[in-house]
Amino acid sequence: MTDKITLNQMEEFGLHQLCVDLCKNIINSQVSDGSELRYLLPVKYIISNWNVFDSVEWKNPITGEEFVEPFENETERINAILEINKRIEDYNAKVEELDSEYDDLEEKVKNQTFRQRDLYQLWTLTAWMHNPVHGQLPEMRQKTPFDARYFNSEPVYKKLLTCTTPEEGVEKFNKMLYEYVNAVTEGKQLIETSTFYYPKMEFDDYMMRGGYAEFINLLEEDEEAVNQNNVPLIITPFATITSESIWAELPEEVKKDMLPSYLHSPPPNIPQDYCITLDLENKMFEVEHVEYRAKEKASFSELGFENRNGKPNRLLALLIRYAYFKKETEGKPFLDKSEQWKQLVQGEYSMNTIHKYHKGLSKALTKLLCLSTLKREDGSYPPEGTRIYSREGNLIVEKCFIRNTDTLEQRNTRGEVETITLTYHDCLIELKLKDAPQLRETGYSAEGLEQYSAELDSEGNLIGQ
Repeated sequence: MTDKITLNQMEEFGLHQLCVDLCKNIINSQVSDGSELRYLLPVKYIISNWNVFDSVEWKNPITGEEFVEPFENETERINAILEINKRIEDYNAKVEELDSEYDDLEEKVKNQTFRQRDLYQLWTLTAWMHNPVHGQLPEMRQKTPFDARYFNSEPVYKKLLTCTTPEEGVEKFNKMLYEYVNAVTEGKQLIETSTFYYPKMEFDDYMMRGGYAEFINLLEEDEEAVNQNNVPLIITPFATITSESIWAELPEEVKKDMLPSYLHSPPPNIPQDYCITLDLENKMFEVEHVEYRAKEKASFSELGFENRNGKPNRLLALLIRYAYFKKETEGKPFLDKSEQWKQLVQGEYSMNTIHKYHKGLSKALTKLLCLSTLKREDGSYPPEGTRIYSREGNLIVEKCFIRNTDTLEQRNTRGEVETITLTYHDCLIELKLKDAPQLRETGYSAEGLEQYSAELDSEGNLIGQ
């Protein structure tokens, strides 16, 4: 049995600062004196600021250059944040250089409009607190429907990853806070003006009414049980309807009749095998194997495509836009498709950004649908991270997306015949929308993909940083 963690060990883990962080926005003070700890409460939900399949993004205010780093696991998430933070540091250095050109503060404020930006934090989480049973929050906090607070702790973040369910993580987190409060107040006579008077009552009450004695202190969680460098963030619910899974269940005589080329090994599992129906009203992914008619469904949230406000994240927003694009341009000529792709899908984003979205979404769909890795003509696999997987005539395949090109001859203003190249991208997976509202009713517009990215503020910064 694990020895009980001491108060000193808890403080070495940074638990005191974590509790302060959970309460520091409660009072209007720039400097913490610890008094805000009287508002410490049990946690109801712990929510990551990142989705399972997501991207770290930032736009340089000076140059307008966009940076996008998709990820699909913990290692990639950390590397993506570090890469974007380098870009922000470069920008901050330039701002410092611009600031140094002014000796007069008033002139600098008037003429130098660029400001330093905070770096992304690696381990930020959002905690929604239970309502107090005994004490009261400040009047301003009482008016908010949800008591959301933020903290940034590497050891706690990593230990939460080892929990098998969000509920388990919450209860172990609360057990950690409960034992911390008890350790701090042990042997002390508390009165109502004591900092931990109400927190101790709240946590004692919480533990008694919930029966959470079975859960251990989160800090006792064994991190060695999980590979922290590459934590699997999701198990696909569509594994049973892949070409390989269905092939494995087919009788030998059926394989001889239907799949004579794949008697001894399954056929490749490719994007064209699938149709995804997006149910926006019920927030559901409905996937069907086109040939075998096998179906499965899962929610946006289960698949890691939903942000903490319950809306689709940027990658799913792009897929929805592609579904609308397919619906709106069905049967239309190439010229119309080229123009509407720019309006409905690309918006104001650069092609570099679109390629990054394609990469992130392709990786997510590859994992969810267990897609095969495409091979070169000699049978070898392309290097990891290669964007273009195959080229067929004028078609460039980017895993789940394809670039279509065509030419059009027209006369310019001088009456001369000139040839222009038309281009649009499309998704290789068949996409449908279930009972889809009109495009204008969804909040999507040509101005960008961030319509559902509620985790970003008006300046493109992550909320809670």
